Amino acid sequence: MRPSISLLVPCYNAEHYVRNFLAMAKAQTWPYHEIICCDDASTDQTAELIEAEGVSLIRTNRNRGPAWARRELLDVANGDFVHFHDVDDLILPRFVETMSPILDRETIAVCARKEISRSGTEKTVSLTNADFLNCVDLVLRNFIHFNQAVFPTALARKHMQLVPDLRVLEDRLAFLSMAAHGAKFRYIDDALTTFIKRDSSVTASQSHSDGMDCLYAYWKLAAPLVGDRAQTLANYVSYTAWSYYYEDATVYPQLKRIMESIKSRGLASIPNPSRFERHLARFLAPETIYWLRRKRSEQA
Repeated sequence: MRPSISLLVPCYNAEHYVRNFLAMAKAQTWPYHEIICCDDASTDQTAELIEAEGVSLIRTNRNRGPAWARRELLDVANGDFVHFHDVDDLILPRFVETMSPILDRETIAVCARKEISRSGTEKTVSLTNADFLNCVDLVLRNFIHFNQAVFPTALARKHMQLVPDLRVLEDRLAFLSMAAHGAKFRYIDDALTTFIKRDSSVTASQSHSDGMDCLYAYWKLAAPLVGDRAQTLANYVSYTAWSYYYEDATVYPQLKRIMESIKSRGLASIPNPSRFERHLARFLAPETIYWLRRKRSEQA
């Protein structure tokens, strides 16, 4: 028997994408068990277009973000498995047929993805450092988009953390929380979905200050989950914070807060330090290294 997969689609002001995406969803060679959209208080015609397509619709009374919408969708799904997909991205018609054979009730199925940059450059993203015996490390070392995965519904309801205030990085926390509770991964190196980076996306339009707040919230939520992989997490968080600081020096107080939190756990707060930087950090505060790196980047 074919597994029953619920397609769950969070939507916000997506009137330009709804019809095309739902056409792709309905064109699957093996059909989805159901398609459910959540309109997150759109101010355009998104909800009306979804209803015109005869698709199940949940409405929120105010905009709460994609994590909230995904939780609402997960709560009402009837399939044994769920697949979250962004409405402005693409999916091949053989997604369900290709993923179905590797599904089971204890495993997250993941495929590769295509990625289109804001400049239009296209690339295929496969999992690297793919140690499937240590799934926490696998998730920390790879960005896995929701579009790429099919989750067992019961497992997702039990262990997936979907935090409404985390408007970016919610996908990283969702996969990490499941891996930390023992979920296993199976992988198909076939790019069945396409992730399109857009200037209008939350990540692109978010201020650096808001991004740093989300990064700090992610660090505080993720750190208790990673066990002996804490330094790997700290490397990602500190590198990302350092990148924000390069672009906007006003986020320095937030950078310092993140570094101090990392140090309080006995972890290194400077990603990939040079020999000179290691010696300098012994005598000066680590933020001095960030200041020097920023100055070097401005002169480059």
